[in-house]
Amino acid sequence: MKVYELLASSDKLTRGAMARDASGKECSPYDEDAASWCLSGAAGKCHSTNFFEVYGIIQNRIIEMDESFLSNVYSDDREDETLWIVEEWGDQSTWEEIYSLVKELEI
Repeated sequence: MKVYELLASSDKLTRGAMARDASGKECSPYDEDAASWCLSGAAGKCHSTNFFEVYGIIQNRIIEMDESFLSNVYSDDREDETLWIVEEWGDQSTWEEIYSLVKELEI
């Protein structure tokens, strides 16, 4: 399954957690009870064998689209800032923006 297929409707997208069950409780993206996913969680669910490759593709495209977004992430006090670009962008973006990105990338 492709990420754009998993996130085909806005009710399949969550924020602030990798995945949530139907009641809204946080769960693993791989949990069979998962009903919605963040962008990163959906990438993990759909591309578990090549997650880091797909994550890098998403991250690079986000940076290409908006280099200023990278400086916003770096302004946080976290030591592992670069690992959060996809999560931060996904949490700040609309479903339409996320769906458009994953559809464009064919992932």
